[in-house]
Amino acid sequence: MKRGDAVYDAPVAQGLLDLRAIAAYLSVSVSTVERFVREGMPALDLAEHDRRRRPKRLLRFDPAEVLRWARERGQSGNGSR
Repeated sequence: MKRGDAVYDAPVAQGLLDLRAIAAYLSVSVSTVERFVREGMPALDLAEHDRRRRPKRLLRFDPAEVLRWARERGQSGNGSR
């Protein structure tokens, strides 16, 4: 490598990411990630739910699965159903 060559390091995520981390990884807001989940983005819900109460979610995301979903979504047009 010679002087002046640009070196770009892409962030590599390993393991499962929480809601804020996946939003930062995708460079979108948390509310956008929540909308993506409603639209079918793969997520793991690790919370245990009491049937008598409203379910609380503890979402975790696999970055490789999310990128695969985003690429497939992008190839199908604008992502609309």
